Amino acid sequence: MSTDVLSSLVTFEREFKTFVKNMDEIKKKYRGKVVLVKNGKVLIAGDSVEEVVERAREMNLDPAKEVIQFVPEEEITLII
Repeated sequence: MSTDVLSSLVTFEREFKTFVKNMDEIKKKYRGKVVLVKNGKVLIAGDSVEEVVERAREMNLDPAKEVIQFVPEEEITLII
């Protein structure tokens, strides 16, 4: 695995953990939205993945390397 790929994965994991850790705060403001989290903050919020991806590209971000998540309106419980 190349150093660039490993670095991207480590960054993605850090951003995702930040998203999960701050989910309560994020839900208060972005409930029902799709968000892109970068550097521990919601950088983009939109109504669809397509909208967030388009705005990310306009900001010269590679959406494939960013944390983009849907913020549910209600609590979701998964039973496996």
